[in-house]
Amino acid sequence: MPTAVLEGLIRNLAAPAELLIRLIDQHGKDLGSELTSRPLPAPVIDVMLRHPEREVRSGLAGNLDVDLRIRVRMVDDPDPIVIARVRHDRRKPLPPEAVGPYLEGFDRVAAGGLLNAREARQELCLAMADDRRLVTPAARHPNPNVRAAAVFFEQQLTPADRAALQKDRTEPVRQAFEDRVERATELAELTPEPGFGRWMQLGRPLTREVVDHVLAQGDPNDLTVIATNPHAPADAVATLISHPAPEVRSAIAHRDDLTARQVTRLFGDPDPVVRNAISVHPTLTEEERAAMGVDLRHVPGEGDFGPDCEHSGSWRVDPAWTVEEVTQWARSSNVLLRRRAARSPELPPALVPVLAADGDAGVRILLALHCADAPPHLLLRSYLEYTGCGRDTLLRKPGFPGAGLARYWRDPDPALRLLVAFDPDAEPSIVDALLYDTDADVRQAIAASPQLPPKQVVALLDDPGLARAAASNPALPVEVMWQLVN
Repeated sequence: MPTAVLEGLIRNLAAPAELLIRLIDQHGKDLGSELTSRPLPAPVIDVMLRHPEREVRSGLAGNLDVDLRIRVRMVDDPDPIVIARVRHDRRKPLPPEAVGPYLEGFDRVAAGGLLNAREARQELCLAMADDRRLVTPAARHPNPNVRAAAVFFEQQLTPADRAALQKDRTEPVRQAFEDRVERATELAELTPEPGFGRWMQLGRPLTREVVDHVLAQGDPNDLTVIATNPHAPADAVATLISHPAPEVRSAIAHRDDLTARQVTRLFGDPDPVVRNAISVHPTLTEEERAAMGVDLRHVPGEGDFGPDCEHSGSWRVDPAWTVEEVTQWARSSNVLLRRRAARSPELPPALVPVLAADGDAGVRILLALHCADAPPHLLLRSYLEYTGCGRDTLLRKPGFPGAGLARYWRDPDPALRLLVAFDPDAEPSIVDALLYDTDADVRQAIAASPQLPPKQVVALLDDPGLARAAASNPALPVEVMWQLVN
């Protein structure tokens, strides 16, 4: 059986669990990666948990649709590659009972030899930087290597956790606390090469000699780190507010401890990037924000979300945001705060319609991309308005509307013609015509569309270019599925 057909079949949402299990048993090594991006029935999960092939277990470990409480069982896997695939979705609730084993996994990867201890700690620090909900559980974790990593986030620690780590029962944790919190970085130990290690050192308390050295060297990357260092001396902050590099001044704008005079100065900065950065400062009133405005042509990583906009899709979501903060931001005159609210999992349901009708395309698109309850009309509107990273995920959202999409069948844009595949009332002649479209993505979408007659789906299994899509089509008769695997 061609590999393309097997790959499509294992992704078919209409395939019964028994058939998926048969595929896994017969072709698990080759098909394991296909299992990371589809819902998995409970019997299939049970088989994958104990499957001998690493690729199958890795497919389960990396499937974010599967409850983390199930996937953390893979932390006990003998293969560190499987353990390394266990990651969580920061947009979802974090089950308390799963956090401990999840954090333990980072150390298990090092114990298995996939990473050294330093690399494993860096990975754990990156996970905590991405999701601050992990910091407190890490500080209280029974594994000293996990607790030592929590020290790097001392600003997020509770006073009790901070005191406990300072007097930890194990010497490596106490040493990590001393190195990170109590002992200032000396010039002689400062890593000369730029990179993660040097910037971690510059994020700690610093001797006056180091501060003066970095200020004198004037490297914008180093200065940006110092600008956000909570231990930076006040005179260094005052100096950096006047630095000629706008990226340094915009980094300073993110400090919550700025004086009113410093905020006012940045408020009038000549560079729009800096003004945009200070426009979300927590000390500003709504009246001040409204007076300042935002220049969307100078928003790093976001831009104006126009039809030609391409984005990385890595818009930060800080799970430490509270419902109260998100509620305020959703009603703010500042579009950057409204965009922040639109991508927050803490957005109250009552405010979803408010942001769905926002005048800013970025607010609407971010809401469509991040909100599980985004209204159908918003999903379609966002798909039509946005061409950047994550656009195709809108098509897979349960609320994406299908009715009436056949009207796009002659559109010059293939991304719109493929919408016909989702219209349950599309004329058969139109659907059939698009099977021969000049664009491969359109042909693939139609071949996978349940609007196709089952006989036609079966016939497409012999088409090398469309066999994978046809095998994934829910309209493929189940008896044909069994014939393909027997």
